[in-house]
Amino acid sequence: MRSKLALLLMIMSLSFGCSGPSKESRVLTTQYGSIKALQAHLEKDKMTWWTYHKGHIILSTEFNPLDTDGAEITKRDFLEKLNTGDFIAVEVEDESKQKYYQLLAISENADTSISGMVEVDGYTALEHFLQEGRDFPDYEFIDLDGNYYARDDLLGKTVFLKTWFIACAPCIEEMPDLNELVKAYQNREDIIFISLALDKAEALKAFLQETQFDYKVIPLQGDFIDENLVNLAYPTHYLIGPDGKVKKVTHNFEELDLARVAMGI
Repeated sequence: MRSKLALLLMIMSLSFGCSGPSKESRVLTTQYGSIKALQAHLEKDKMTWWTYHKGHIILSTEFNPLDTDGAEITKRDFLEKLNTGDFIAVEVEDESKQKYYQLLAISENADTSISGMVEVDGYTALEHFLQEGRDFPDYEFIDLDGNYYARDDLLGKTVFLKTWFIACAPCIEEMPDLNELVKAYQNREDIIFISLALDKAEALKAFLQETQFDYKVIPLQGDFIDENLVNLAYPTHYLIGPDGKVKKVTHNFEELDLARVAMGI
């Protein structure tokens, strides 16, 4: 009898006693202290929330998403909830310093303008995420130097593609960083850099005499962008794999660079 009892206790120990804390029981905190205290601080006004959101939450990256109760959910579910405007996202970590993005339901005391801003950012991130894994639309481009590019011809190459126009200040500000990126891959024939501009060839040539931009520039691409791409703001960057499929869509160089590194390019 005693041996049977010992055997039963050993089985129970192996089944229940050695599994460690469950995911639901993990303790989550933020670098600013408790989650509740951070939420109360962020919801005071839209600029406080916006500064934190842009400094800590990069929705184009591959993050670990959590629901309001701390349960793990898919990235798509996470972004769809942000898209409702009913939640904010905060960066949290558990006892092992593993980082997550967690959803928090916006409280009744929050600045009312935060909800609309979250909804817009969530919508953009969701639309970009849904492009991942899709075939980039078929195209035939001719750049300012007369070079011809077609989708089928570029299969087997990684394509960095940017949409922009001359009067777009953020588009111009990131060009030095993009030029450094082009320089880093100047000996790689399997990587190509293309940009789709809204402007006419004459205007682009005059602009490029004053401003260095080392991407290949394709003029007058407004119709192609409107009809084929999910381009919600300028600039937008598409990272296209050798298989012709979209790997990542981002809005700026910083996010593009993070995606590039994460993909080992």
